Amino acid sequence: MIDLDGMKHIELEMMKEIHAFCQAHGITYSLGYGTLLGAVRHKGFIPWDDDIDILMPRPDYDAFRHSFQSGDYQVVSSSDSGYFYPYAKVYDKRTYLQEDLRYTYPDMGVFIDIFPVDGLPDEYDQQVRLYKKQKFLYKLHMSMKYRFSREWNASKNLLLLLARMIALFFPIGKVIKKLEQNYLLFAYEEKPQVAVMLGEVKLVPISRSSFESLTLLEFEDTQFYAIAQYESYLSGLYGDYLQLPPLAQQASEHRYTVGWKQEK
Repeated sequence: MIDLDGMKHIELEMMKEIHAFCQAHGITYSLGYGTLLGAVRHKGFIPWDDDIDILMPRPDYDAFRHSFQSGDYQVVSSSDSGYFYPYAKVYDKRTYLQEDLRYTYPDMGVFIDIFPVDGLPDEYDQQVRLYKKQKFLYKLHMSMKYRFSREWNASKNLLLLLARMIALFFPIGKVIKKLEQNYLLFAYEEKPQVAVMLGEVKLVPISRSSFESLTLLEFEDTQFYAIAQYESYLSGLYGDYLQLPPLAQQASEHRYTVGWKQEK
């Protein structure tokens, strides 16, 4: 089995290779979400966190998922058979990872999430409407991925059952296709404001120019890139992001069984 520190070590080495590949091929990326928060607040991983998230402008995202090659690591996206997420992952082929509450890509190992950044409409109310559509579609998609769990109370399992009933009328492939169609309504290169349009966390518009002036941030024993305006991005996501959450919230939300394939 691989523990939390072991996962972090694997992800850090994977991220170093992704960083080197992006530098060598002129591909832009930025740390995102809790990974960026960890870099700013902890100069590395959030102590209780167990994953790495990065953001890529759509042109760079497409270039990366079509060109990244590695001996130990594999990139997968929605164009790969059996993979049903509207964003890409790079995973370690030497490891296995089984999510306890969600159905997992059959060959998945310890992974890094890569989120595409797309253009936004110019008016804020249009941005919100598009985001709400994406949020509905993403929740519908995720309802097809979760298992019923004894860890949840009856009302949460009932909500999942209702979502599953609605999802019967929306095949997962069509939901992913609609999500990705909505991504591309506004070309990244043509819009001054961009965002990750998954509807997963929160709509936080980012100036496209932020991806044209990156900064290196300390992360564990190395440095990785972040958007120039990372302070406003983190404030939009988390409010007072330098403030630690209550102790009860200092725990990972992920539930994995992780190990080395050779030891399985």
